[in-house]
Order: sequence, then C-alpha cells, then structure tokens
Amino acid sequence: IAFDKKSQRSKRRDAAATSSQNENNVQRFLMACRHAAKLSGEKDLNVILKQIQNTPERTNKIRKILKEPHSSSIVKLTPEKALSFLLDRSLSKEDYISMRLLVKGQGADIFPPYNSVKEAKILCRSPTLISITENKAKVSLKALLDHTVKRIFDMQKEVL
Repeated sequence: IAFDKKSQRSKRRDAAATSSQNENNVQRFLMACRHAAKLSGEKDLNVILKQIQNTPERTNKIRKILKEPHSSSIVKLTPEKALSFLLDRSLSKEDYISMRLLVKGQGADIFPPYNSVKEAKILCRSPTLISITENKAKVSLKALLDHTVKRIFDMQKEVL
C-alpha cells in the first residue's frame, strides 16, 4: 500500500520503523526532508527545515509562536476609521502618509493608502447636497437627511 493511502496509525508505524533503521538520526532525516521538499517544489518547507537544521535553538521559538493565539495579529484600519483618525488629529496628507510609511516600515501595515482614505472622504459628501452660486450656497435639508441616513446604514451594515 502506498504511504499516502495508509491510515495515520500505519504511517506512524512506518515512520517509527524507518527512524529505528536509521538510528533515529534527526539531522539525517532533516536533510532528507529538505532534499525531498526541494525536489517537490516546496520552497517554503525547505527554508523552514533549513532554519531548524542550522539553528536548533530556534525550534523552541517556532514552537512558542505556533502555540500563541492569533488574536495578537495586526488588524488593518478601514478607510473610514483612518479618515476619522486623520480628522480628529488634524493631520495633513503628508503627516498621514509619513506616519503610514513609518508604521509600515516597522512591520505593522495598519493604515490604508491615502487614496482609500480620500475615497472614504468623498463618500461622506454628496454632490447633490450643495449648490453654490456667486451670491449664495444652498443645502437641501431633505437631501442632507437622506444622505446622513444612508451613511449611517452603510456604517452599520455588519450590525443590521
């Protein structure tokens, strides 16, 4: 029976027998696994196995990382939240972009690109709300209320 077709128990038994036949030599198996990964095109696996083989003390770090809950992963801000942050702090476009690049350079890509924030800002305004002439600016109250309700519903889609 092919190895892939065997049950988990049979696979473990075969692996234990192979390990015993090769004097349980971990370095030999790591090298063989790296070779097999390389030949089968598994580049990521090959790199990881190389790290484990060359620096055995990293295995403890890798194990700790794998055990950690993934809740500590970085969550990217929505364009609306980024716009709110930008406006609350009276940041200029240049300030926002430089702050975004600084944080991104530290491995925490949490701010969306400025163009996304700009689009979110445009969605906050409706072109039909305001009519401007030489002498006056006019805002339709009904259109303003309709737009406000639409934006509230858009922001609360997840809740509704």
